[in-house]
Amino acid sequence: MRRPLICLALLTVLAACAFEPRRVMDPLAKPAFQARVYIDAAGNSLPYRLYAPAGVTETASLPLLLLLHSITERGADNGANLAFFQPEFKEDFFRAHPCVAVVPQCPAGKMWWDKPVSAAVQGIVRQVAQAVPAVDTRRLYVSGASLGGYATYGLLKVQPTWWAAAVPLCGDPTPVPLDLKLLKEQPLWIFHGAKDPRVPVKGDRLLVGKLKSLGSAVRYTEYPDQGHRIWSKAYAEPGLWDWVFAQQKATPADLAASPIW
Repeated sequence: MRRPLICLALLTVLAACAFEPRRVMDPLAKPAFQARVYIDAAGNSLPYRLYAPAGVTETASLPLLLLLHSITERGADNGANLAFFQPEFKEDFFRAHPCVAVVPQCPAGKMWWDKPVSAAVQGIVRQVAQAVPAVDTRRLYVSGASLGGYATYGLLKVQPTWWAAAVPLCGDPTPVPLDLKLLKEQPLWIFHGAKDPRVPVKGDRLLVGKLKSLGSAVRYTEYPDQGHRIWSKAYAEPGLWDWVFAQQKATPADLAASPIW
């Protein structure tokens, strides 16, 4: 029954998110994100944008923030992915919350949870953590909106021990076979609009209820008058980023861990 459920969820996601308007990238916006392409041993590639503060030394200690865009930004231009997040993640954000930021781009016609795509995203995190000695692997954070919200849940499934904090926006955990015994220990702040016509709020409400019944400290913000496009409001939520950047695992993430497909 699991595969038909996932297929049905996939059709729901496509129908729900397919008509999201794209934001336009500002090439002069600051901070500047480097354009990079990840290539794995089999030759599969995935474009991504990378931001690291200027003048970072090997003795610095910075968290890594992984940001996952919605369905409309899929492609290979390595621009739409960044444009999705540019309005919220400007110089003042990185001044207040110094970090290394990674913004991959899901290929056209693919989904974040397709194995080659998900494996590439994980590969990017590993590669950046190795290439930038300042990355503190006790502080890996992941967030995404709409399709990226689904993807955030997917990464909590395949790499449940990596993330010091996760922030899914207007996603749905229903098609993801999450291990609630593990997830209840995960610092998690979930956002959804009560009037979301595209991704029903029910899935997040159910997950939050289950986690709280297990003693989880999960945080949940539901905007009573908002629909689907809540990312600008959610990412500006007072206290969100102070909370995220305060989260830290007791030990470094095992980036060599095999994914749990």
